[in-house]
Amino acid sequence: MSRAAFSRREPVESPAPVVATQTDDSYVIRLEEPLDTAACRELELRLAEAEASGAPRILLDVDDLESLDASALHVILRASRRSAGGRGRLRITRGNGYVAEIFRLTALDRTLPFDD
Repeated sequence: MSRAAFSRREPVESPAPVVATQTDDSYVIRLEEPLDTAACRELELRLAEAEASGAPRILLDVDDLESLDASALHVILRASRRSAGGRGRLRITRGNGYVAEIFRLTALDRTLPFDD
């Protein structure tokens, strides 16, 4: 076999699990899999940017997540508390399947500011 057959390939970058976009009236943060520890740190940064922005509404979109661990719940809960103590701009989608069930089992479905 030729040496070319064993050449190194460039790594393929996976899409970021935290995607933030801003429009005139909203700052949207969409979460995707995998939502690991590094992604939770990224989520905290994006939430801080959103809170510092002039956007009147911050939407945290969890609809594409299949799972949600304690670290992510902690970040979301802290952001919700900051929002409640401020202008109340944060809204969260309810999620689907397991994520919606986690919100229900932790009773966060009664306290988080969901976007209906």
